[in-house]
Amino acid sequence: MQMGTVENKAQDAVEPDWMREFFDSCQPAAQAADWQACERAETLSRLRSTVAEQACRAQKEHDDWQSRVYKRNTHQVEFHGDGPCRNGGMSVGAINESRRHNAMDALTKERIELDKLSRAMSTDTGAERTLVMLEGLLELARVNFKKGLGDWAGSADVLFESYLLEDLKFRGPGGKGNVTSNAMSRAMLAAMKAPEGPELSEADEEAPAPGM
Repeated sequence: MQMGTVENKAQDAVEPDWMREFFDSCQPAAQAADWQACERAETLSRLRSTVAEQACRAQKEHDDWQSRVYKRNTHQVEFHGDGPCRNGGMSVGAINESRRHNAMDALTKERIELDKLSRAMSTDTGAERTLVMLEGLLELARVNFKKGLGDWAGSADVLFESYLLEDLKFRGPGGKGNVTSNAMSRAMLAAMKAPEGPELSEADEEAPAPGM
């Protein structure tokens, strides 16, 4: 066998440096893109599950309030203050009924909005649009909280909840007052944030890999 032939085959088998550098540079970008796509798909899955779970929860709570029957109680509770109800009063029974109807109204509103979200997220396009909207609210809350525009909320997370409920036009009992947080907004916030893995103990962190 001629020496020149062996050398030529060895050179052909060696991958050119420029090709190795090209593929090495592409791998991290491709891996990052795959990871982001996977993370986004997981967030969409969490959001869809959350919307379904919250709709079920709201309906159960509504049915519970609707089924409550209070004993007739005519004892009067007097209201004192400077508001429109000053020197007024209501019976305990009327207060209980008012509380029941307010809870039912709020839960009905929740269910309506959750049904809208469910329909919007029934398609891939609608789900992506909903996620983009929620991401925008979350980023706005973070930016505004850093600027000191939401100090009353105590955190950017609570500010996000407030923005979400404001967009959905949630109001307090009788349509008065703002609602800054409820079960639905807390669940949506949790769905938007990637779940944290279990914390490792020092022993776990220092444990040698198998076979070492």
